[in-house]
Amino acid sequence: MDQLGFHLFLSHVWQSGQDQVALIKRQLQLCLPGTRIFLDVDDLLDISELEAYVKSSAVVLIFLSKGYFVSRNCLREAGSSEKENKPIVLVHEADLSKGGITLEDSRAECPEKLRSYVFKDRNIIRWHRIADFQLISLKLIVAHTLHACPNHEKSKRPPPLYVPGEIGRMQLAFQKPVKLYVSSSNPGAEVIASELRVRYASKESDKLYITHEAPVEWQEMSEEGSRMKSPVGESEVGNIFASGARKLSTQLQARQKSYRLPQQLNRIPSSIAHRFQGSRHNLDSMPPTHMLLYLAHSTFVGLEGGILANDVRKAMEHDLELVLVHESDPERSGCEFARCAPS
Repeated sequence: MDQLGFHLFLSHVWQSGQDQVALIKRQLQLCLPGTRIFLDVDDLLDISELEAYVKSSAVVLIFLSKGYFVSRNCLREAGSSEKENKPIVLVHEADLSKGGITLEDSRAECPEKLRSYVFKDRNIIRWHRIADFQLISLKLIVAHTLHACPNHEKSKRPPPLYVPGEIGRMQLAFQKPVKLYVSSSNPGAEVIASELRVRYASKESDKLYITHEAPVEWQEMSEEGSRMKSPVGESEVGNIFASGARKLSTQLQARQKSYRLPQQLNRIPSSIAHRFQGSRHNLDSMPPTHMLLYLAHSTFVGLEGGILANDVRKAMEHDLELVLVHESDPERSGCEFARCAPS
């Protein structure tokens, strides 16, 4: 066990990280055939030799999930990694419903004597479940693992990697003019709109227009919406939908996978696109083709939430395409999708 036996050692707590690291091992071996990866359920023969397995590995991946630093064996692995001065890769499970933990709580859970070694100046890779984002997580894990290997360990940065089909390398563009309505009653939506402005600020600027002005026919709140006088509590979110609740919930859930924003924005009725193709002036007078809906913990809450719900109903009544952006990061007010679309 003194010689290098594994390229990567997967350190995790069974209760909240076993399924994730098993998937990581399978996917990495598909990406890098021949890679030797230690996973206890596959490779551990003697628990008393745990430190020896760490010593014989080039890199240690610590999967940060709930209870990792409470596990005696995980502490043995982390402690042995520090003793052997092993390069480590931190992968974070942020989804609280999947055994996740906030980074703040994970740091607090970590023993003080290990905290600096584990967390100081580390790039933390977030674990994702959506395929395109998960591919980026895997690519980062591979890059940091290779960086610790003899051919790359003297380099200042991990080697650049390319994965065929990864979304980050796609050249996305608008085929037709787009006018995106962003409701001022949708907290966080403006941040997403700003990112779009920056991303498509040059060659696509004549095809993407973002407005905060609702169409004229939406200006008057429905009688139902205008009666809302008091803030709506979290437990009362469903009430703001009134008679349109079932329709709104069903359509939102059906569209929950619409996270490829630019691709969805290409779905524009030809009758609208042809009339407004060309000048910026025409885009100013063009009616919205899409509505951005940012789904987070504060969406559809309070009086503003009632106004937003009314906007969404109006959008659906006028067959306006909804572009959903679901925030799942708890540290950015993320929430479960079901909370934003009550049944």
